[in-house]
Parts: sequence; structure tokens; C-alpha cells
Amino acid sequence: MTMPSGTLSGPDYVGCLIFDWDGTLVDTQSANYRAMSGMLAGYGIDVTEPWFVAHAGVSSAEMIEMLVKAHGRGLPVSTAQAVRERDALFLSQLDTVAVKSPVVDVALRNRGRVPLAVASGGSRAVIQAGMRATGLDGLFDVLVAREDVVAGKPAPDLFLLAAEQLQTDPELCLVFEDSDDGVLAAERAGMAVIDIRTTTPPWRVVTGVS
Repeated sequence: MTMPSGTLSGPDYVGCLIFDWDGTLVDTQSANYRAMSGMLAGYGIDVTEPWFVAHAGVSSAEMIEMLVKAHGRGLPVSTAQAVRERDALFLSQLDTVAVKSPVVDVALRNRGRVPLAVASGGSRAVIQAGMRATGLDGLFDVLVAREDVVAGKPAPDLFLLAAEQLQTDPELCLVFEDSDDGVLAAERAGMAVIDIRTTTPPWRVVTGVS
């Protein structure tokens, strides 16, 4: 269920908050695109920014495999090595990454009121580096990354594992997302979701905690 903007209330409705990372808590789109396109260009594969944005919820490994298949050519390195090269290019641009204040404010206001998690299709090491660079390290109780589950978004696995680790029933979780695959993954997990692309901040989340 995609929720409208405004105050979300109800008796114990929100048991935890789960946030996507890239594009939701932090603005990494340009840096991620430059990293992916730069890595692939070295192997003669082009990726347009509109295509990249449309597949923003997909993990780097899955995106690389989709592009390789679409171009009908393989890479001279493994997908895992290609991801490492992409990640290195991204990490060299961490100084260009900025927080998305309206979403981060939701996490800051609710820290200590309800459990908080990040559930992302990115790699743990890259997300943790981003958290340190943006001052968000230590804000969240749980981080679930792509390597923690079998299937990435739009499968619900990332969100279900986050709820499990937060010891919260999925129907009591509220997700913040910015991609079609992420919204679909949250809905498949049985969670309410705010699509930050189509709703207007501030989001005043009522947790039932005084």
C-alpha cells in the first residue's frame, strides 16, 4: 500500500521505519551513474542515464548482467570484478554525495522511538562508507544489503529480512523508497510505503510513542 503524504497514524501503526539508501536517504544518482557508465565504457558498453534511472532499484551486479545481455556481449572479467571496479569509481566520488534532508529528518525525529533500518540493493561496504561520509553512521539499528539476501528488489527479501532483524511484523513497517522496484518490493513484503517521488514532505510519522 503506497501511502499519501501527511501524518500517518493509527494505534501502534508504525512499528519500525525502513529506508532505502541510494536516492532516498542520500542523493547518489549522478555519482552512481558516472561510476557505472565509466566502468562499462572501458569494456565498450554504453548505458544511457534515462535507462540507468529507470533501473535505479536494481543492484549493480544485476544491472551489469542486464546490460551485458542487452548488448549481446560478455565482459572479459567476472560480474563480481566489474562490481568492484564500479564501486571503486563510486567511492572516489563520495565528496559529491549529499543527504536528502526531508527523509533524514524523519529518521532523526524517530531515533529511539521506533527501530530504524536501511534496506538497500547496494553493497554493505559502499553503504557504510557513504554513511561515514555523510555523518549518518550510527543512526540506524540495522543495515540489510544486497549480499544478505538471495533476491534483490523487486523481490521482498531485503525488507522482510530488515523486519525480521528489527523483530517487527511486516504489516507494522513503514518503508521510504524512491524507485519502482523498491516500492513494489515493499508492497510484496506486505508493508506500507511512501514513494518520496510522488509525495510531499514533511512526513509526520505518528508512532504512538509519547
